[in-house]
Amino acid sequence: MLGRVFRRAWLVGLCLISLTVKGNAQESGRHFNLEVHTRGGYRVEGVEPFKETTGGRFAFDHLMVGVEGRFTPKLSYRYVQRFNKDATIYRLENLSNAIDYAFLKYQASDRVAVTVGRHAKLVGGFEFQEYPIDVYDFSWYGNQITCYLTGVSSSFQLSPTQELALQVTNSRTREQREAFGHDDIVALRFPLMGAMAWNSSYFDRQLQLRYAAAFAPLAKGKKMFTIGTGQKLDFGRFNIYLDLLYYHSDLDYLGVLRGHGIPAKAIERCDNLSTVLEARYSFSPQWQLQLKGIYDTARAKIYDQSERSQLNRQLYQAALQYYPMEGQHCYFFLSGTYQTFGHSGALTVATPDQFRCALGLVARLSLFSKAW
Repeated sequence: MLGRVFRRAWLVGLCLISLTVKGNAQESGRHFNLEVHTRGGYRVEGVEPFKETTGGRFAFDHLMVGVEGRFTPKLSYRYVQRFNKDATIYRLENLSNAIDYAFLKYQASDRVAVTVGRHAKLVGGFEFQEYPIDVYDFSWYGNQITCYLTGVSSSFQLSPTQELALQVTNSRTREQREAFGHDDIVALRFPLMGAMAWNSSYFDRQLQLRYAAAFAPLAKGKKMFTIGTGQKLDFGRFNIYLDLLYYHSDLDYLGVLRGHGIPAKAIERCDNLSTVLEARYSFSPQWQLQLKGIYDTARAKIYDQSERSQLNRQLYQAALQYYPMEGQHCYFFLSGTYQTFGHSGALTVATPDQFRCALGLVARLSLFSKAW
């Protein structure tokens, strides 16, 4: 109860501060923007056997409110909260899990910026860079990774086409039993993660690269590292990208294996590789076709077993999008998704094939904007 009151008071306070401070827009650079982001519609879905399980319903996938603005030309802020996400406050960060962004950003110069607070982890690739309301289904890596962490990041614009980013954050948001599935490990006093990213573009941005790597000790004698690479070809009306996202861990850091029936204590080591291929073609200013394919593989070394347990998923997706308002991030969509699963090893559990069709609306709309 107190947490909800605090979050609402914080949001209202930002609004009041932004509206009451007076000054000249050109001199002060002050700006305030309030947005709502949403995706919802009607969906039909089922799991095998489809004749017995298929059903339909209206549903919201995302409902988010975002506040962003500037106190000065160099100091900006952002706050984004979801209203259909678990709002548990985890003690490690003392912040609601429903809050994606809550940070201050200082633009020290044209080339150097520092961000402090909760913000996105440096992952690499392009799937993670898309706005969440535009992604109907993530890869296992993109869906299971703790996306938003509290810490500090710095970015260095080495040239107009080359950017280096460095980051230190918490390695988790919750207590280790919730994060790793068990507490039969020695906890760290400083659960931190270090990451770096290299973003670049070539040939007038027709070729874009987003690479990142991260390392974190998870517990005494337990560690993890991640590598993400993204390659994108952008020719205006047509673009395509290929992401390769890999992580290795001495614990089930992502939770994919636990989610498919493998006991967390049984896992000695695990690996996850996600391959994401997505193409978009705008055959008119108002119509766009999107095709996406994902191949996920998760493998676990099990204590006292020579055979590894393995899970894999193949996802195929197509979506047609219609933009009724030029210049606005608002569109209707019709999408179809099919997922098939495979497994091997004594401890894995079979997952039935799944499908989903959806007709709905995506909107990221500004409710109020003011500069002064």
